[in-house]
Amino acid sequence: IAQAVAEEHAVEKSIEVALRLAVASHGLDITEYREIAGFTWDVAEDLHPFDWTDYYDNGLHYTTSEQDLALPPDLQGLIARSILFDEKYHTDEGRVRTEVHEFERLLEERKDREVQAALSQVHFFIVLSFVVYGLLLACF
Repeated sequence: IAQAVAEEHAVEKSIEVALRLAVASHGLDITEYREIAGFTWDVAEDLHPFDWTDYYDNGLHYTTSEQDLALPPDLQGLIARSILFDEKYHTDEGRVRTEVHEFERLLEERKDREVQAALSQVHFFIVLSFVVYGLLLACF
């Protein structure tokens, strides 16, 4: 589950970067958006650096907060939109789903083992009760 949480933070980071750039691109007052006002980023700190060489546009993605916030507003808006619809975002989102599915699979296996153990105990006590009942009938 720790890996799923880490992957989810990568997705949240992308969303926060997109929001911060969208606010900047529209010239809105950042102090009105306390959740992202002091948010900074650096692509070098990403959990999974993304290789853009296989993609036709080589990605229009964030670099660092200082560089991205110094860009012209129209380019900031394009980057914000690209972040939420590009391959990196979908790849990061897929990693979260993979980790969650693995967690669910392990949880299901654990549940099945515990149910089987409980059923085995129930069967044992049913057989034991028949044996005890049979012995009591034989004695009386």
